[in-house]
Amino acid sequence: MMETTLKQQTLFMGLLSFIGVPLLLWAVGEYPVRSILKESLSVLTLFAFFMMTAQFFLSHANSMMRLYHFKEVLKWHKIIGYTFILVFIFHPLFIVVPRFFESGLLPMDAFLKLITTFETTGQIMGLVAYILMFVLGATSIFRNKMGMSYKKWKLLHGIFSLLFIGFATYHAIDMGRHAEKAMAIWMILLAVTGSILLLKTYLSPKETHHEAR
Repeated sequence: MMETTLKQQTLFMGLLSFIGVPLLLWAVGEYPVRSILKESLSVLTLFAFFMMTAQFFLSHANSMMRLYHFKEVLKWHKIIGYTFILVFIFHPLFIVVPRFFESGLLPMDAFLKLITTFETTGQIMGLVAYILMFVLGATSIFRNKMGMSYKKWKLLHGIFSLLFIGFATYHAIDMGRHAEKAMAIWMILLAVTGSILLLKTYLSPKETHHEAR
């Protein structure tokens, strides 16, 4: 009974932190009115960012490992990771697609400008995060073919994850239209806390390395 209650409380706090608070900050924010399509794609990308940040808490929070079996945590880690990596893969197209329904810059011209023009640090950070995302996905899918132990792979995966969340957070705050002060603070808070959890796990002498198949 107590374990069930703790699971419910953990789930509630997770939903509140990574969905509830971001949606509340989005709802009360003052943003220029845009089309439903543009706003929907922006919110989807914002949601994807927070769910990827949640990966750090899902995989490295001690409470999660105490309440849930490792295989269960790993299953959801993979589902969330692969699902929202797809969202990020199509993220550049989310910026271009609305151009098909608007006057002004043609969709192809907008896409070419997007991938060839780097006028701000945020754009460069976004490109680096985009490349790291593919590296994370590829090294996860082909882990068993990389010829390294799970312990070494996990360390490599953690390093890439830290780099990714760092560059992605900078990009989201610098370029994101919803990254007002409150939203930016929440992004940084979760990203930093998640990174600390990961580092704490790797630096802990009591860390156990579960072999995942």
